[in-house]
Amino acid sequence: MKLLAARTPASFVAFDLLALDDEDFTGRPFLERRGVLEQVLANSAAPVHLTAATRDRATAGQWFRQFEGAGLDGIVAKPLDGRYQQDKRVMFKVKHERTADCVLAGYRVHTSGPDRIGSLLLGLYADDGSLANVGVVGAFPMARRKELFEELQPLVTDFENHPWAWANQEEGTRTPRNARAAAGVAGRTCPSPRCVPNGCWK
Repeated sequence: MKLLAARTPASFVAFDLLALDDEDFTGRPFLERRGVLEQVLANSAAPVHLTAATRDRATAGQWFRQFEGAGLDGIVAKPLDGRYQQDKRVMFKVKHERTADCVLAGYRVHTSGPDRIGSLLLGLYADDGSLANVGVVGAFPMARRKELFEELQPLVTDFENHPWAWANQEEGTRTPRNARAAAGVAGRTCPSPRCVPNGCWK
């Protein structure tokens, strides 16, 4: 254990207080829980840390912009009067978002039927002219899935002349489409320019 701790040191970052000794804090508002947590960790030192928090909107905005470069995907906002609720998300994640015009290169059908879109296959052209696969978009209401399927039928093609001819082996699950039109999508930031994580249709 000591060897592992030396090779891969770990840090503990506290962001909430649910209990202290035998006292239950889950029914108390977050503002009170945070205040007690700050008192408990007032003299803490590495590797134990207290996560930064502010009630100042300008400071929160600065953190939102500043820490994007460190690879963080946003900030978390919590209601000051919020009680802890087990297995429920009562906080708000404010994430960085970028938009991009991607090539709509194909689709997969939905598990509910062959006439509904399950996900759209997205691509971006690289400098060498190849069409790179950058992700999928699949969060659509059921009615919209059927509408999209009908809208895309005139553009359906085969794999023979498609930039993703390599996908022919998956022809049963992927349907290629004419790779000339673009689709507007948004997603959280990603270290790689060739991915659209958690993308959504715009």
